Amino acid sequence: MTIYGLRGYTHGWNKLVTVMSPEGDRVVRTAITTAVEDFWVVTGDGLLSQYHAKRRGVLEKLIADHDIIIIDKPAWDDKKAELGDVILG
Repeated sequence: MTIYGLRGYTHGWNKLVTVMSPEGDRVVRTAITTAVEDFWVVTGDGLLSQYHAKRRGVLEKLIADHDIIIIDKPAWDDKKAELGDVILG
């Protein structure tokens, strides 16, 4: 499975990564199993899942463990347009 990620920050400056995949968001959430003590997972209908780090180092581990391809905002926008609504499924 290919997972693309966009790094970001919460309003409180905690690190997060938003993810998308050609396989759809439900498949991504099933594939990414993380300990609840490491992340807050923010998701919902019509939204891409976000993983908010609760402590240092867990975001980098998540990215490495799931081979998430981190891309910048222009590439994210291009990939999102290319994949279309399938990413929300």
